[in-house]
Amino acid sequence: MATLYCRLGTGVSRYVVHASYSTATDPYPNGATITTSRTLSYVKDNSTVTIRASETECESGYTFPVYVYTSSDGSSWTQVDYLQSGTVTFNVGTGTKYVRVGPATAGTTSYKVKVVLGSGIKQVGFGVNASVSSNVSSTDFTVDVGAGGRLYINIARYEDGYTYPVIATPSSGSAWTVVNANGVYNDHYISAPSSPGTRTVTLTATYAPTYYYQMHADANGGQFADGTTAWASSVLSTRGSGGAVNYDVSNFPTPIRGGYTFVGWGSSAGATTTYDGTVSFVTNATSSSSPKSVTVYAVWRRTEYTCYIKLGSGINSASVYVDGVLKSDIRDKVYHAISVRYDSTITVKSIAKATGYGRPYTFNFYQNSTATTPTATLVRDMDEPYYGYSTARFYAEIVASKSSIGLFYWSNSTWDAANIKKGQPISNLTAGRWNNLLAKIKELAEAEGGSAPYTGVSSGATIYAATFNAARSAISNRAGYGPLPSAQEKGDEVKAALFEGSGSLKSALNAAINHYNNS
Repeated sequence: MATLYCRLGTGVSRYVVHASYSTATDPYPNGATITTSRTLSYVKDNSTVTIRASETECESGYTFPVYVYTSSDGSSWTQVDYLQSGTVTFNVGTGTKYVRVGPATAGTTSYKVKVVLGSGIKQVGFGVNASVSSNVSSTDFTVDVGAGGRLYINIARYEDGYTYPVIATPSSGSAWTVVNANGVYNDHYISAPSSPGTRTVTLTATYAPTYYYQMHADANGGQFADGTTAWASSVLSTRGSGGAVNYDVSNFPTPIRGGYTFVGWGSSAGATTTYDGTVSFVTNATSSSSPKSVTVYAVWRRTEYTCYIKLGSGINSASVYVDGVLKSDIRDKVYHAISVRYDSTITVKSIAKATGYGRPYTFNFYQNSTATTPTATLVRDMDEPYYGYSTARFYAEIVASKSSIGLFYWSNSTWDAANIKKGQPISNLTAGRWNNLLAKIKELAEAEGGSAPYTGVSSGATIYAATFNAARSAISNRAGYGPLPSAQEKGDEVKAALFEGSGSLKSALNAAINHYNNS
């Protein structure tokens, strides 16, 4: 068996060797392709080796004829023949045989790529068979890349109004989509023609005009730091993307509004939801003098506050409403917390007045819960008094006005003097007149915030000493009462002076009434 060592000569990139082999099955039924040094074993002794021109390829710059050499030692070569269009054959002999196909004939064949700078392409960078852009051109150009070579390219500059993507027509090489415009080389390339000649590729950018817009912000009831209620940006622009804009809402100034908290920006004056990060829209305005106008509106949430209200003198119970909504039913004399807003109206309804008290009502406003001197007052002469909340009205007390209590008379001053005295019948002091005395004592007691329950007498009944003393004691419990007659015992003489005149029940009670009215 013989061994055949195959070599490539100058200018040859590929050839195919056809030989006969001693193996049961031909290992190379279509011939053995040689693209670098290769050893073929098990070749039959003295068999014929065939090399065809049609299966031989030259490197760029070389052509046929291609010369074929053999050698027995790999160093001393003998030309067998040359390839032009047919075949070359030789006997392999026995033992070892070397074959070299080449050199090929140096020629003028070129493989070129022409680049046409189409619409939107102002300048390109390129590299021949190199992934680094080492050249720059602003005009159409042609370069020789050799057989199987490549022209790498990137877009250095676009014409005004043009941007990605870039289309290569006809497309070749790797998938051609977008070429970066930042001057950084990428891996897009144009391959050489498959046969000697020139491949022309036209690069075309995408038309992307400049679009204009202007942003406006409406404070929507508030105002900006400079006191204005509206804000406008300068005229802004964007290119490409069909005029799509994503404007950062943090660029808007922040408005303020008393009694409200700023939530964000919405699409309308009545919006309750806000933009999340950006305002997105599309503009088709291509003139800077007529930009698309986009307005956003401040969205507000009313600020909640806590204030306090309590019942003062003359009021036993009441209900507190805020903006028409019941907030608290109060039955004591301590502060009650209620939630309000900056412009809330606080109304007191269903007022249960103490005896001797009524309209007008006075709201006393205090600095804190322990203050006793009001910082301001407000008088309301109405059944359902109210006031508007403000930061100076955190603590409020409502008090009723004290009513004057009329003096007590058995009948009237003239009658009393004429009929309740020495010499007049005690029957002039009727059960009704005695019961009126007890009712007046009760009225005064309740006006003072106390009580004086009584049981009246019936017509024709006897007023006993105990009955007298009970009335006397009730008067003595009133502030400012006058001199009282002595307590009576069973069997004591009933005198007019006990009931009328100085030192009587009547004068003592009226002294207490005057004290109350004047206090």
